[in-house]
Amino acid sequence: MVVGFALHAFALGLTLNQLPAPTAVPYRTSRPVPYRTSRMTRMDTPAGIKPPTFVPVVTPPNNKAEMLAQAVASVKCARESGINRYVLRLFLPRDGELTPPDESWVGGIMQLYATCSPLTRELLQKIGVSVAGVPPSLSEQRLDSSGVDGESLWMAQSSQPADDAVGFVQPSAEQIGRVVEVSKNAGPRPVLLINPQWKERDDPLDALSRRGGLLGSLGNFLGGKAATEATLGELG
Repeated sequence: MVVGFALHAFALGLTLNQLPAPTAVPYRTSRPVPYRTSRMTRMDTPAGIKPPTFVPVVTPPNNKAEMLAQAVASVKCARESGINRYVLRLFLPRDGELTPPDESWVGGIMQLYATCSPLTRELLQKIGVSVAGVPPSLSEQRLDSSGVDGESLWMAQSSQPADDAVGFVQPSAEQIGRVVEVSKNAGPRPVLLINPQWKERDDPLDALSRRGGLLGSLGNFLGGKAATEATLGELG
């Protein structure tokens, strides 16, 4: 499962194992070490060599249009690499700005759904245009039988079945069975999970669910996400 926008994995620099080991410098405690404030030392750059300039490949979007363009580009790039299952975490537009889907939304999961669902529709429409050249036919099916969990499934049907796509809106761990079913039926067609309700960071139950044996089973039963992640990983 590829992790798409938000853009979940920027990798920079060296790992700790790649860093040179520190060198111990002997010193005497019987005599104070002089401290100079009159001048600073620096490493001189050899003549003719310019310091490197780093240009980020992806920059944070300034608005919804830029964010959706980045999301479409990430899906397209993944499809070219043979990856057709995605988790995308998108900012949500609110009061003219992009806002994380966090606790600042006083209306809770349903307020988030009211913004995320049309955003998912727009994203699938743009993906369809980028693949087939024409907008797909779009339809939505609510997944939360209670009507208060803020989950749905958007289906994009293009002129060619191979260009169809499916997008889950804010799926919870309880919808994993449906995700597996849709993924199997979709074959190589894209299946997107937009802003799933489980968090990326681990809480104590998530950590417990990663344990083996009875403790791991208990952690998954109580809501840990290790089993969910394992199932998603098997979908490709």
